[in-house]
Amino acid sequence: MNSKEEIRLLVRERRAGLSAGWAAEASRKLQDRVLALECMRKARTVACYLHMAHEARTDRIITRCWDMGIGVCVPAFDRS
Repeated sequence: MNSKEEIRLLVRERRAGLSAGWAAEASRKLQDRVLALECMRKARTVACYLHMAHEARTDRIITRCWDMGIGVCVPAFDRS
């Protein structure tokens, strides 16, 4: 089996090869599905990541949560 680093590299390469249109549509569908979940309507706080380049976008989920008064927790990170 491949090492964790080899798998990550393979996934990054495949993700980078996706068209911008496909990625945008996939992100939209993902966010629509998450926002339609019953648990989202009942939540008081959710955990979510901040999307980076070549990742599924999460901005609409976060903004909608704020609009609905739902707290949003995101992981801390340091770019240094």
